[in-house]
Amino acid sequence: MVSALDDAIGNVTAALSAKGLLDNSVIIFSTDNGGPANGFDMNHACNWPLRGLKATYWEGGMRATGFIWSPLLKKKGRVSNQMVHVTDWLPTIMHLAGANSTYNKSELYGMNMWQTLSEDLPSPRDEIIHNYDKTTGAIRQGPYKVIVIGKEASYTKSYDKWYKPESIDVSKLNLTVKCGVRDPSLPPCTNDTSPCLFHVVDDPCEFNNIAQQHPQLVQKMVKRLLDVASRSQAPRNCPTDRWGSPVYHGHAWVPWIKIPPGVKDFRACPPHMADLVDDLHI
Repeated sequence: MVSALDDAIGNVTAALSAKGLLDNSVIIFSTDNGGPANGFDMNHACNWPLRGLKATYWEGGMRATGFIWSPLLKKKGRVSNQMVHVTDWLPTIMHLAGANSTYNKSELYGMNMWQTLSEDLPSPRDEIIHNYDKTTGAIRQGPYKVIVIGKEASYTKSYDKWYKPESIDVSKLNLTVKCGVRDPSLPPCTNDTSPCLFHVVDDPCEFNNIAQQHPQLVQKMVKRLLDVASRSQAPRNCPTDRWGSPVYHGHAWVPWIKIPPGVKDFRACPPHMADLVDDLHI
């Protein structure tokens, strides 16, 4: 898969170069979340030395990697640890495309990060609402991150360890992330000690739960998280449609539904959707 991806990107860059567009292009690679390590979902990814894995609120599940290539970058050849959220890509790309006036910036959670990424200027973002789902959630403000672990079952509760890569001597890895020093006198982060507080700049591996030392900060951040959660909207996911399975489309993930005449907003999952799927899958 990686080899095929490499070939495909090579084809795209070659085409851009042939058309004289490469010097005015920005190529972005970004993952969506941490890897599914430790056999999660039958996978064996590696987020070491970060804690947790995909679908958790630990840094191993949310601190995503990526890179940018472009002749337009003013400071190249560096690693950026600035605070950037996935929603920032939209206004950043819109800025690069010269479309700043075509949307209402106040309606977006994302921010234009081009100066941060290109010139290594400070990020305009000082907060990330990671998520809040029923009784479990996480928020970051500046260098601090609060994790709320409810009593209900969650991946954050179940997969809270540091998962080493298989068959690799981790002592020989040249890691960019440098873990802090573990303080054994501090309480662990569990649903009994939640909410937990970590200084994820000095302690990116989330060794030390310092909530007891900063109760007012924890209270303020939890209040902010709950305030946002109270105004959030439930996902508008449509019911599962078996015709979306790759087995019906040459073993590839492809769009499979044709919007029928008269349906203005297909995102709303019309009540008669179930009666249409058999007719619309091809």
